[in-house]
Amino acid sequence: MKKRRKTREVLKALFAPRGIAVIGSSWQSPLFLQVLNNLAASRGKSRVWPVILGPERQMPPEIFANEIDLAILVIPVSETLPVLRSCDAAGVAAALLIQSPEGTSQQRADAYTALREELTDLSIRVLGPNSAGLMLPGEKFNASVIPGTALTGSVAFLSQSGALCNAILDWSLCEQIGFSAFVSVGAMVDISWGELLTWLGDHAATRSIIIYMESIGEARAFLSAARETTLSKPVIVIKAGRTETAARAVAAHSFHPAGDDAVLEAAFRRIGVLWVESIAELFYMAEVLSRQPLPSGNRLMIVSNSGSAGVLAADSLTTRGGAPGHVPEGIAAELRDRVLVTGFVDIGEDADAERYSEVLGVLQADADTDGTLVVYAPTIFTPAEEVAGEVIRFAHSQQKPVLASWIGGNSVQKGTAMLERAGIPTFPYPDTAAKIFNYMWRYAYNLRALYETPALVDSEEKAGERRACADELLQKELELGREELSADAAARLLAAYGLDVSDEKPAGGQSYPCAMGSFVDAEFGPVLYFSATAQGPVPASDRTLALPPLNTTLARRMLEQTRFYQQMQAEGRVDLNKLEQALVGFSRMLVELPRIHEVRLDPLFLHIDESGDARPLVAACRIRLFGKEVPDARLPRPAIRPYPIQYVGEWHLRDGTPVLIRPIRPEDEPKFVAFHKHLSDQSVYFRYFHTIQLDQRIAHERLSRICFVDYDREMALVVEIATADPREIIAVGRLIRAHGDDEAEFAILVADKYQRSGIGTELLRRLVAIGAREGLARITAKILPENSGMLQVCRKIGFDVRFNADEEVYDAVIAL
Repeated sequence: MKKRRKTREVLKALFAPRGIAVIGSSWQSPLFLQVLNNLAASRGKSRVWPVILGPERQMPPEIFANEIDLAILVIPVSETLPVLRSCDAAGVAAALLIQSPEGTSQQRADAYTALREELTDLSIRVLGPNSAGLMLPGEKFNASVIPGTALTGSVAFLSQSGALCNAILDWSLCEQIGFSAFVSVGAMVDISWGELLTWLGDHAATRSIIIYMESIGEARAFLSAARETTLSKPVIVIKAGRTETAARAVAAHSFHPAGDDAVLEAAFRRIGVLWVESIAELFYMAEVLSRQPLPSGNRLMIVSNSGSAGVLAADSLTTRGGAPGHVPEGIAAELRDRVLVTGFVDIGEDADAERYSEVLGVLQADADTDGTLVVYAPTIFTPAEEVAGEVIRFAHSQQKPVLASWIGGNSVQKGTAMLERAGIPTFPYPDTAAKIFNYMWRYAYNLRALYETPALVDSEEKAGERRACADELLQKELELGREELSADAAARLLAAYGLDVSDEKPAGGQSYPCAMGSFVDAEFGPVLYFSATAQGPVPASDRTLALPPLNTTLARRMLEQTRFYQQMQAEGRVDLNKLEQALVGFSRMLVELPRIHEVRLDPLFLHIDESGDARPLVAACRIRLFGKEVPDARLPRPAIRPYPIQYVGEWHLRDGTPVLIRPIRPEDEPKFVAFHKHLSDQSVYFRYFHTIQLDQRIAHERLSRICFVDYDREMALVVEIATADPREIIAVGRLIRAHGDDEAEFAILVADKYQRSGIGTELLRRLVAIGAREGLARITAKILPENSGMLQVCRKIGFDVRFNADEEVYDAVIAL
């Protein structure tokens, strides 16, 4: 197997090539000519060489005397492989495959499979086949077969359907909507969603990313890239194949399974990706998220001069989980002689601009709300543009989102244009506007989970011992010929992960029957579920899914999806901490024991005692395993990388003080607040090359990002005093992988009190070992000349340290 090219090099060749070979079978091919015409019309920086294959369908060797890093193949897929081999041998980095295979559905699927397998022996990377090409309008680059060129904008559009790209581009030109990137990904036999998302996440011209998706492909790579991207810009997806009939159509079209929608929804919720239901909503949300602040909750104040329009908006809001804004009784009484306050504020058909202004002003000061929707239906009492002017003035005074719905045609056009110019998203129908607000608050809700600091359940240091005991138990059961654990073995296994098994209900209090379990999804691996209904059909509102591993925050968010949780909260006296901890322990079991195939804990009774403490008790359990015929290498792995316990280890400072060195975790945020309080200005300057005030360093948003890392993209080790209670972090070392590359940069920060105790050397030694184990080719760092201690540590570990006169720093590099 030949080593594949680095993703960064490949995507640079794909999106910013120096030279392009456009390869066709005939000068009469319309697709071939369209690509050439688009490249010529866009007047980009790339040099272009058209190539027509010879009688033997071979590449003319003289073409490779030119500097070519992208090949665009407009030839039958059956002729693709010899051409790709020639391009690969000549050092071409990337290829764009325009055409799709011929023949029956099965023949096309076989052709894709064969191409995917052949590519593993080549270093060249491929986008497609069946791609309509790509455009970067701001960079004047159009390498597509789509007639016309997109306008320049800030939205990146990715699509698995070439035909949809044609339609969207045509529509966007009419609506004057621009794009930062416009990419038809085709069948995706090679370059994946994850790689494209990473590139667009770094693309300065892109402010939001919208995707038409038929299949997810490499789930782990997508989730890793999407989670990092959503921290800085929205990712909005419409997914085809949600019904059984549509899923069969997707499989026939893309030759990938459409996947389980419920699992995909749980995955998107976990990483902050917004899932919408229509193409129109893709563009609505891209606009709204770029122009309005996110709401802090689900309460929307609806102000309308049409009772029926207000009812439609209120229905749309509440049926999708939103809630009407609350108008305090005193304010409602004050407004009652002019407006009707029900589930929305009906200001009457005779409302003029002054009444809109007055009502909005009163509500701004006192209403309990997270956003405002202003609805206007044309009347003889006031022109649409006068009301629009009042809404604009109101919006400029708000820190919350303001949406508008101007219903009608010609009579509301001027008002609509005024609102749009002022950055207020305006919709033709009030129910659509309310639905968009629901998307907004759900998106904000999911993003907050990425920043929330979970409670500490227990430490990970004993995980190795726990897993060894559990593995031994499973092995004994398999040796006895059991692929379903005995009742005793299942109870012992669950107890090791904090779940109590008992068929006796405790006396006193109240017990609620629930269920918990897991299954293996073909794309996402282990999936766990919680249901508030035991032993029977489960309504969708009472069942929720999540991907392991979980922490307490994610466990609570999982429960919040159910009607059961809302009922428990309404009672106001129920403490669900133990149920959250049970979900965390259960998720650890799934992560640490990949041989588990299916688990059913049904019924699981949630017993609530008189103090309101809720304790989960497993009354019946069933645990099935993958048999011995399935080797360890073929067992499913989690789609989200779990805590890397293999990097946990003990060590001693020079004075003999025992310390624990382990990977960072989200629960460490409070410890980092204390850690930063013990850093001198010099230590901070040596680490960041400039001073950062303490209040900035310990801000929650900053520390939550530092502590909540994706272990596939970044590894951070913390050092704790093992004998301290509570344990205290005294140092941190970080290895940050470059996007699309096999190298990483390290950084180390040690509390002043513990400097010169050997911590820096030991941290760097471990980071280098981790880098080698994670497949890095080299590790680098930039170090200030005054930081003599770190320069000495680097030389001791084996780094090549050289002064960089241009930047006035030392460059440290080690090859692995």
